[in-house]
Amino acid sequence: MFEAVPDGCKRAADIGCGNGGLTRERHRRGISEIVGLDRDEPTVQRCRSHRDAADIRYIVGDLRRTGLTPKGSRLY
Repeated sequence: MFEAVPDGCKRAADIGCGNGGLTRERHRRGISEIVGLDRDEPTVQRCRSHRDAADIRYIVGDLRRTGLTPKGSRLY
C-alpha cells in the first residue's frame, strides 16, 4: 500500500480511515498534511484521542459529500 504513494508526497487523505493506523503511519513516513475521513463518529473520536494524532486532522464525513473531485486529485 505504501509503495503506491509517490516519493515526496506531502498531502494526503485517508478515506475510510477506520482506527487511523495507516493514517498515522503515513504521517510518520513523511506526509506532513494528512486528513483521515470516516463516517463513524465514535471511530473518529478514538483516532483524535490517539497520542500520535496531534498533527493529523480527522473528520467525520461521507466521501460523496466532501467536495473532493477526481480532477486534479490523486487518491492512493
